[in-house]
Amino acid sequence: MAASISDVVELPVENSRVVLKGCTGSGKTSLLIKRYEYMVKHLGIAGDRILVLLMNKDRCIDWERKISTVCAGFVSNTTFKEFVQEEINTYYPIILKNNPDIKCKRLKPLFLSQQISQFLLNKAVEARRKKRGVFASVAADTPSIVSCLSNNLLKAAASGIPYKEIGNRLYSSLAQKDETKKQIFADADEVIDAYRKKCLEFGMFDFAMCLELYVGCLLIDGQYVRRLHERIEHLIVDDLEES
Repeated sequence: MAASISDVVELPVENSRVVLKGCTGSGKTSLLIKRYEYMVKHLGIAGDRILVLLMNKDRCIDWERKISTVCAGFVSNTTFKEFVQEEINTYYPIILKNNPDIKCKRLKPLFLSQQISQFLLNKAVEARRKKRGVFASVAADTPSIVSCLSNNLLKAAASGIPYKEIGNRLYSSLAQKDETKKQIFADADEVIDAYRKKCLEFGMFDFAMCLELYVGCLLIDGQYVRRLHERIEHLIVDDLEES
């Protein structure tokens, strides 16, 4: 670390953007907690104006336990997944306005667990394998295909890659290309497209779609962005690569 601990902890908040890098156990989280304490106790920033994104619920509980001994008041900490889903839930009317593909106009969205989303993908793959011969040249069973599709959907959404480009990008990355492999990825795109259209139609979203909706419907909306900035002034993220 180029700067000392005190240099990082006592940085001015105006336009400060810092990335801490280090191996597991090097003290990154402890340093972030010291930074949070300094912002609240010495800079007078309200805890609910600092959004803390952590890797999982256990980390959230541990963070609250350590902070509560020195900082009284509300602590705004959550996982990235829960933050995104809560924002979608709260500002769902804006999403309905900005996404005409959602046909079911219920008041609140329906979030799909990983198990349910994979079950629906499984049904989509099975139906097409039986009726249209999709993935005819693939030896893997349907659950393995579904797991691969699900993982790539989430990776694409997290990287800002449009879902329609998944198959083409994967095919382009192959060292050896042929028509059979090209057809496999085209089949994958077909299944993904059908699955997403059905989910959007009924207003039910897996986390990959939640990411797409948050970036593509909320973060482009001026009204939402103003409200976000009114609520949150500072952001601390622990385990960025996992979050």
